[in-house]
Amino acid sequence: MSMATYSSHTLPSRGGGGGGSFYGGSAGLMEKIHEMLTERECSIFNEGLAAYHKRRDVSRFVESLSLVLNTNGKRQLLVPIRNQFIKPSDLIKFNDLSIKYGIALPLKGNTAKSGKNMVNKTQTGPKVLEIKRDEKGEWGFSIRGGIDYGIGIFVSWVDRGSNVEKAGLKVGDYIHRVNEVGLEGLTFAQATQKS
Repeated sequence: MSMATYSSHTLPSRGGGGGGSFYGGSAGLMEKIHEMLTERECSIFNEGLAAYHKRRDVSRFVESLSLVLNTNGKRQLLVPIRNQFIKPSDLIKFNDLSIKYGIALPLKGNTAKSGKNMVNKTQTGPKVLEIKRDEKGEWGFSIRGGIDYGIGIFVSWVDRGSNVEKAGLKVGDYIHRVNEVGLEGLTFAQATQKS
């Protein structure tokens, strides 16, 4: 296949070096949460988080998030919260409930027109990219993740000047679909076969 349509979601840039959260570890993320939410919203968030930690009640936590992440700006906290607090075995349920409660935008059928590199740039939602292999037959990016690692499929490398870079794919983007085939629940090996 020489062309593929990728649906991805850009994650906020990680601060600093290692594998902490997007806001400099748990303390940095909590500081950002307290900065962006009202006192009442912080209380609701903390109650939901406590329910998750005590009873692994994903539903209660996502329900509490739906009450407090009530603007596009606040919804940008969803991915860092998920990455910092949700156990890998709960990620699929968390993602599904986030869509159900309307705090994560579900993938819709908007696809790029054939032959053009188009990006649907929305601040908080998925984007659809149509990309072509380069002259050498390469895609120009690498992926990591998969259900065997307890996470989704993420972009781990983008070649400078590549078609995918020009189309807007970024390191850290979460890839939802390739050519209308969902990548949720696939192993790394299965995902690489889809591209």
